[in-house]
Parts: sequence; C-alpha cells; structure tokens
Amino acid sequence: MSNKIKTSILLIVSLTIVVLTILALGSDTLHAFEDIFYDKVSNVFTRSALSKLTNILNLCIATISLFFVPVYIIKLVDKDYKINRIFYSLKFIASILLIVVIALVVFVFFPIVCVTENVKVAVDSMFLGDCLFTHIISPFLFIGSYFLLDEKTDLGKKEIIAVDVVIFIYVFVYSQFVFIFKTWEDFYFIKQVIKHATIFSVIVAVIASLIGTHFLGKFLAKKKSIIQPETEKGKI
Repeated sequence: MSNKIKTSILLIVSLTIVVLTILALGSDTLHAFEDIFYDKVSNVFTRSALSKLTNILNLCIATISLFFVPVYIIKLVDKDYKINRIFYSLKFIASILLIVVIALVVFVFFPIVCVTENVKVAVDSMFLGDCLFTHIISPFLFIGSYFLLDEKTDLGKKEIIAVDVVIFIYVFVYSQFVFIFKTWEDFYFIKQVIKHATIFSVIVAVIASLIGTHFLGKFLAKKKSIIQPETEKGKI
C-alpha cells in the first residue's frame, strides 16, 4: 500500500472519529459543568461525559484526531513532510489506554452486569447506543489506524510511564469522588466488589493492573517498531 493511500485512509479515519465523538458525547460534554456552581449538594458529574474514563479517552482521541486532520492533508500535498515524534507518542499513549479500558469493559464489567442484571442489560449498557461508538467503533478505528497505518516511531520508557501515571491518577480521583465526596455513581462496581473481597485484595488488583499495563505498553511499543519500516524522525 502506497504512503498516499495510507495517509488518505488515516485522514478519513481521523474525520470519522471526530464526527462519531460529537454524535456520541457532544451534548453530554456541553452540559458536564452546568450544575456545578449552583447545587453543591447534588450528585455533580454523576452521569457526566467527564466522569467515565472511556468517555474522557474518546474526547482525547477526538482532539488528537482533529489535530491530525490538517497534518495528514499537508502530508498528502508534501510526501517529504515529517511529523514530530511527540504527536505519535500521544497516539501511542491513547491507544494503550483504550486497549486497557476496552479489555476491562469486555472481560470485567460486562460479566459483572450479566450476573447482577442480565445479558440484555449488559449488551445494551456496554455496546449499544453511545457505547457503540465509545466502546467499539472509535477505539478500534483509532487503535487500528495507529498500529497498522501510521509511521513507525521510536517509543520508550516515557510513554509507558505516562500510561501508568494516567491510570493511577484516574483511579485515585475516581475513588475520591465515589467514596469521599460521593458525587460520582459507582459505575465500576467497586463497592460491590469490596462486598465480596477485602480492600487489600482490591488494592493488589489495581497494582497488578498497573504492572500489566506497563508490560503491555512495552510489548506494543516493540510491535510498533516491527510493523512499520524505519522512517526518519521529522519535525512538524
């Protein structure tokens, strides 16, 4: 496949992700903060687009994709145009985070809802409606286009550490808003899990997830180097 065709596909994918994110989260995002200054007692952020990591990541990949639209257009006009490594680093970090979150949705949260509710409710809440875009279409378009079509980049420890830091910060913030401030619904079922396990085991599971994510990132960073042939690092 020629570089021009790859760049054209990447441009189309980027535009598609932006449009799908607007369709899925646009209204929720606009109203995310509307009550925060008026009703301190209410469950602010309870169903906000900014409370779930999947939605936050989808907003991030839409922003990254929007940035790459003019970049890919320039690339189509000038085949020698090179993109700075840092922007590919952002795509890599977002891709790893998406892989981890989607894996949690499929292998952890979906089975929990199947058991606590039923399969129909689980499918409806995890894979239909807005979640069809945020849990399936947009993530797979973003991840697939990055690993299969984007140029090879030199990735290292900084990107892997960034992934771990983002997950750790989100887990910390989530626990504060759910258990301390009580302004987010427990949409990750942590309270239900703690009913059947000690807090210690939950902490161990979180640490194990961070370690697993770290090694997943290292593995995929090497794969990224193998998938694409060597290219020069350039500047945007």
